[in-house]
Amino acid sequence: MSPKFYGFLWVLFFVSAGIIWLADAMTMLAIVVFGFIAFGMIFMGMMCVLPGTVSHPHPKPTTGKPVKTRSIRPIEKIAGKPAGGFATFRSA
Repeated sequence: MSPKFYGFLWVLFFVSAGIIWLADAMTMLAIVVFGFIAFGMIFMGMMCVLPGTVSHPHPKPTTGKPVKTRSIRPIEKIAGKPAGGFATFRSA
């Protein structure tokens, strides 16, 4: 499910709740029903929208230029001392 469609469903939810509230038909039963719908939509967002939004980066457009790669040097030459212990778990 796309985030745009999910956002549209939330807009539709709030507009319908507003119309029912303005029509003075927002009873306790209607509030419970809207609560269940809101719970379902939050759960649907966590299951369907959030993983795709968080974990999949957008593809970068290619320009056709070659990518320059860096040469890999041992940590001893970078830090000036031998690698050991937790020093090998540094981020790049």
